[in-house]
Amino acid sequence: MLQNIRENAQGMVAKIIIAFIIFTFAIFGLESISGGSSGNNVASVNGDAISQQDLYQAMQMRRQQLSREMGDNFDPALLDEQRIQQASLDGLINQQLLLQQAADLGLYFPEAAIDQMILETESFQVDGKFNADQFQLALRSVGLTPIQFRKMIQGEMLISQLNAGFAASDFVTPAEMESISSLERQQRDIRYTVLSAASEREKVSVDDQEVRDYYDSNPGEFLAEEQVSVNYLMLDKNDLIDTLSVTEDDLQNAYQAFVEQLRGNAGGQRRAAHILLEVNEQKPEQEVAALASELKQRLDAGEEFADLAREYSDDTFSAEQGGDLGVVEPGFLGDAFDEALDSLEPGQVSAPIQTDFGYQLVKLVSAEELQVPVMEEVREQLARELKLDRVEPIFVEQSQLLADISFESADLKQPAEEMGLSIQKTGLFGRNGGDDELTSNRSFLAAAFNPEVLNDGANSLLIELDTDRVAVLRAAEHIKPEPLPFDQVESQIRQRLLAVKAEELLQQRALELKSRVQSEGLDAVADSSWVSQAGVSRQVASDLPQQLLLDTFKAPQPDEGKPGLMISGLPNGDKVVLAVTAVRTPEGNSEEEAMRNQLLSRMLAQQKGQVIFDEYRQALRESADINIQ
Repeated sequence: MLQNIRENAQGMVAKIIIAFIIFTFAIFGLESISGGSSGNNVASVNGDAISQQDLYQAMQMRRQQLSREMGDNFDPALLDEQRIQQASLDGLINQQLLLQQAADLGLYFPEAAIDQMILETESFQVDGKFNADQFQLALRSVGLTPIQFRKMIQGEMLISQLNAGFAASDFVTPAEMESISSLERQQRDIRYTVLSAASEREKVSVDDQEVRDYYDSNPGEFLAEEQVSVNYLMLDKNDLIDTLSVTEDDLQNAYQAFVEQLRGNAGGQRRAAHILLEVNEQKPEQEVAALASELKQRLDAGEEFADLAREYSDDTFSAEQGGDLGVVEPGFLGDAFDEALDSLEPGQVSAPIQTDFGYQLVKLVSAEELQVPVMEEVREQLARELKLDRVEPIFVEQSQLLADISFESADLKQPAEEMGLSIQKTGLFGRNGGDDELTSNRSFLAAAFNPEVLNDGANSLLIELDTDRVAVLRAAEHIKPEPLPFDQVESQIRQRLLAVKAEELLQQRALELKSRVQSEGLDAVADSSWVSQAGVSRQVASDLPQQLLLDTFKAPQPDEGKPGLMISGLPNGDKVVLAVTAVRTPEGNSEEEAMRNQLLSRMLAQQKGQVIFDEYRQALRESADINIQ
């Protein structure tokens, strides 16, 4: 297995994704990579300490990962502080155990490979090249320093090597594969009947006292929405652009570069045509040269270029177009062609030239006249582009300054004064977001409902709203959830209780029908309408509802002539009594199935390897000296 671990080390370099690293360490944390502990320790693993700061950072990263992972479905209510703290601490302990084991096994990941990974990460690039300012900004958004980030990558890669060794060390036997393949090919004949939930709802009722009792017994279910309003500071790259100025010399230099670029792009926009006369064994050079001279004389005498091209040109494709080559880029047809074209005015035809293709007559059909705008026409555009080039490092520097001052301040007043920003305030909004763009921004929401902000009165960390804006915020008003009045939720409770009673009646009816089928047989239960479907397969599309299809292969097989029975359900609440009447497994010998089995075998081997790795990690934990304080 050690050999497998080492052999898989190099392959992992190409597979690593920075977002995955961040996610993993949101679980595994930053212990042993943060450059030393600070503050009180919260745990130790075989003598190695996990500090309060390590736990705090891991919790912060886990909150941010939950926000990114859920996207538009993100609900800050999921950010349960106790659950996040426990999961983060467990991750820190697991990560420490695995790093200790990697060190004992002598696993290694070179610094040069880390450098290369960082340079090639798109998140750290501007215009396709690594940008140090972008790198710093990206790390700042997740609360990391470059040293911490490098150590994080190294730790993750060591753990990945360890994991890969286990994944590559297991396999699936041919007998196991055949068993799985047989299950995949299996077909089942079924009969089923649907019991309507709507009909049961008509049979039940709920009195007023039941509704009141439920309300009194479940006060936490009927709460007004928790809301918050925040004060915030926003740093906008576009506002910084407006503060920048450019000199007249800057504009003149930019204009000259703009004109040169324009001329360079327009230089090849020439439309050409040609008549190609090839030299070969059937057409000796002397004969071809004479024909080229003759055609030139005929053109000078007034004959149409297109007509002669169609008749004589050996370039059959362009000949059909009257010799037209379309727009010709410099160098595409060789230097001799370009020199001939350069000497022509639109409509003129060159003397015969000899090229690698044979003898050619070249015509300049048209040439775009370069329209160079005057300085005043592009002054604003050039000024904007110059400012955009200069604003990025300023924006990064100001963002870092805002993060640092806000972290050290007891409120937003100091950073506002030092940075010349105005404190703004939102209206009230809930955990699902407000009506405007800012309060519906997922990163802004996560920060607003962060426990340190909401409960401890702290300023938030720097929030990256988008590529042009960052912000910090502080809670201004917090309206905690309060029980809703009974009259506002009475109807809701009544409908819920009606649905529960109807579900209980429907389930009882399904159980009774299943029992009758077991004792009397399908055909004897004549008061139910049975639908038959033969040859239901996992591999062939079916019009059955998804849950019913899944339950078809979960249901027991027929036994001694009796069908296998199961109660299934549909999304609308209906119950289905399902009977499997026959099971068969067709032979499988297709090339497509062999390829599918080969892929499935690899996937199953990796899954088995992962199970072994998880058991290995658990064994490390059970034998470790872990102290949680």
